[in-house]
Amino acid sequence: SGQVGNFGRSGPGDGRSTATVTATVTSDGAAAPGDRVTFSVAATSGCGSVAPTRATTSSTGTASVTYTAGITSEFCPVTATESAGGRSGTVNVDQLSAPAPPGAPYSVQVTVTPGTVAADGTQTVSVTVTVTNRFGVPVPGDDIGFYVSGLACGSLKSAGGAGGANGEASTTYVASSTTGTCTIGAVEANTGHGGTTTVQQT
Repeated sequence: SGQVGNFGRSGPGDGRSTATVTATVTSDGAAAPGDRVTFSVAATSGCGSVAPTRATTSSTGTASVTYTAGITSEFCPVTATESAGGRSGTVNVDQLSAPAPPGAPYSVQVTVTPGTVAADGTQTVSVTVTVTNRFGVPVPGDDIGFYVSGLACGSLKSAGGAGGANGEASTTYVASSTTGTCTIGAVEANTGHGGTTTVQQT
């Protein structure tokens, strides 16, 4: 069996820009050469395409394809599935606004309540993300993606969504049973900027 690692890029959603998307496949922690990987893009109206749709991993366990952007600003999920074990991994390719929107670049503020929770695997934290332009005005409708980073991290109940009229989007973080610090971050699609904060698990 294999495991597909993270991969991904960003670029303008202009219908012609390209980026290289690379999947890394490992087996028992070592590179898995010669594994056939199938790439696919979520079937949303504004997303682009990958070519070729299949590639074989090299001696380093990597396989790459070319992503051609669609025509809207949004996160486009690209999934790679390896054939030996049927494992898959997905990443959001960020299609930036093209041209840059008025008030760019945007800023992203991430806040959590509470900031410290018990590491019991059940405690929850409210996560709020606010997107503003360079004048400090909230930006409605911007696609926002959430993520966590750190060995102590738990999980998020949603991967993202569009900001409301006040430029805000929210999700819930569920703590793990490991003590330590978890970084919670968010990225907005229009200009590709992001922000982070931390949660302490005690």
